Amino acid sequence: MTVLEKVARLFSVRKQPDAIAVLSPTGTVRNEAKIVCELFEKGLQSYHLRKPRWNLDRVQAWVKSIPKIYRSRIILHQFPELVEKFGLGGFHIRSDEVVPDSIPAEKISVQCQHYADIEKCDKRFRCLMLGPIFPKSDRDLTVPARTLQEYAAIVAYHRKQGGTTKIFAFGGVAENNVKQCRKMGFDGIAVVGAVWDNGKEPVPAFKKLCRKW
Repeated sequence: MTVLEKVARLFSVRKQPDAIAVLSPTGTVRNEAKIVCELFEKGLQSYHLRKPRWNLDRVQAWVKSIPKIYRSRIILHQFPELVEKFGLGGFHIRSDEVVPDSIPAEKISVQCQHYADIEKCDKRFRCLMLGPIFPKSDRDLTVPARTLQEYAAIVAYHRKQGGTTKIFAFGGVAENNVKQCRKMGFDGIAVVGAVWDNGKEPVPAFKKLCRKW
């Protein structure tokens, strides 16, 4: 590898993290806040905290453990009142949920499963997550499975209709299919297992995803 190629590769790694959203596991992870800070240091721009079994106090304590400089990169999936209180990046909902009155549209991300979900979303939303793109089993599906071509067509049609909200691929996205997501027209990817599962080291796993994208 030439010096020029090495420089280009380093620039690519630094440039691409905004195209990758990392979602937390729903359970407790040892040293999660410390690891997330390391991910932020490597350029991660969006970390979704999903802890359905945690109460308000526990979520609040976790947020407080993150330095203020990074809190604008945290997206919550519960307790919307904490977004403004701590200056967080936003709030995530499913397409069938009501947008909290306290959260401006530009701080909302939405989980979508088909084009009808996307069509009813506010164009000012920060992000749409479409999937599951690569369902691991029928348990991952609440709607009939779609082909990759169908998902690519949804993204393309959204653009054709003037949609500017970024669409991220989610559901089974991993190191071996990241490039496929990009070829399908997605603006980015949302991952969980690709960073956290199977004994992976989260920071190196994240860096690999950046290079793959």
